[in-house]
Amino acid sequence: MREEVFSEVQQAITTHRLLQPGEGVVVAVSGGADSIVLLHCLLRLRGPWSLELTVAHFDHRLRETSRQDALFVERVAASWGLPVTTGTWAREGRRDRSLQAEARRARYRFLEEVASRVGATKIALGHHRDDQAETVLLHLLRGSGLRGLRGMLPLSDGRLIRPLLGVGREEIEAYVKAYQLSFVEDPSNRDLRYRRNRIRWRLLPLLEREYNPSVARGLARMAALVAEDESYLDEVARESLKGLVGIEGERICLRLSSLQALAPAIRRRILERAIRSVTPGAYLTAPHLEAVDRLTTPGGPGAASLPQNLRAWRSHGFLYVGRRRPEWRSPPVREELPVPGEVLIPGWGVRVEAAIQTVPMTDLRAAGPERAYVDWKQVLPPLEVRSWRSGDRFHPLGLKGSKKLQDLFVDAKVPRERREQVPIVTDQQGILWVSGLRIDERGRVGGATEQVLVLTLHREGGPGDASPGPWVLASRE
Repeated sequence: MREEVFSEVQQAITTHRLLQPGEGVVVAVSGGADSIVLLHCLLRLRGPWSLELTVAHFDHRLRETSRQDALFVERVAASWGLPVTTGTWAREGRRDRSLQAEARRARYRFLEEVASRVGATKIALGHHRDDQAETVLLHLLRGSGLRGLRGMLPLSDGRLIRPLLGVGREEIEAYVKAYQLSFVEDPSNRDLRYRRNRIRWRLLPLLEREYNPSVARGLARMAALVAEDESYLDEVARESLKGLVGIEGERICLRLSSLQALAPAIRRRILERAIRSVTPGAYLTAPHLEAVDRLTTPGGPGAASLPQNLRAWRSHGFLYVGRRRPEWRSPPVREELPVPGEVLIPGWGVRVEAAIQTVPMTDLRAAGPERAYVDWKQVLPPLEVRSWRSGDRFHPLGLKGSKKLQDLFVDAKVPRERREQVPIVTDQQGILWVSGLRIDERGRVGGATEQVLVLTLHREGGPGDASPGPWVLASRE
């Protein structure tokens, strides 16, 4: 059976491309049987694969004898001619999660630090098939989705590898006996105060005894199948995300109608990806994503709270995620627009161009949300491009009388968050064009028009270039 374990490790490395010849590997060794077997297998592969192995042990200091485990790992590494790095947990930082969760995060940070220091490209972990079964059951009891039911992956985050994931605990114990390997047992692994231990020593034996003697193998097989489905759905979501999300500095904007047209499984994945694009380190839970997903439901709630002082909210047909703070307000813009010529507003990611054309050369059918034609004879230069001001009024083409610009925005469903970045073109008499919406009535092109002022809005590579402005999209609906 000992060669079956080694063959399984080799097959896992090859099938999942866990290692390449010549790579540096940090091997996480607690001193337990599983990590000792992992280290022994990788030591056997060191020559054929030209691997650079470094042993890493993290002392959580959660029990008085933990220092003895560290000394044991140091002796093993020395006897096998391997460098070893040990670390201890100071337990600083957040205390709002379980002790085990805090310890796990600290251990992974330590392993990443060791890998960076020694220049290793991979970190090998000793998780095996029974660990996988326990993980799947833990997630099942929490009501996790597919991502939880896929359990642990053979390769995750590009550098965490689990070569033993297809090997069971009994096979590991047989390997230890066959090679007469020494190891230490952590008494906390039998402490039934921890849920994982209750699953290991109570629930899994019950399932094996009463329902399926191979339940751990079955759960691991299910996790592998679910991982394939989850990978496919993630890829579909990644493709669907393209062109759907607009990024404005530290917030994102998504059209609700586009989200509502997606299958729920894809929509939730898109929402998660979009949120993480704003705050990659956010600790997102299923309830967080469910709360944001409910915002896409017509008649649903209008806002939801997220970690790291983030909020998600709906506004005029769009879903926003970010921080709603006054500092988001764009500084007022006021730039002279030469005719002919152009003005660039980098903060908005737009460029406004002005040109003069004679009527016979002008195709008025080309007018649209991002191009306007104004009777040049009615214009009193110089022209300016500026931001919206409270109290602005003008006479929209085709309407009777003047209208507040704020009312125009409301009617056109321009989100409040975007109104300050709508370029307003004015002359000495007032507003000529509200880009994306209307020109002023006095600029109407008629039979007596000889020359036309052509105003064009171009989108550049700035914050506003991530997607068309909502005011343009709204005007097309």
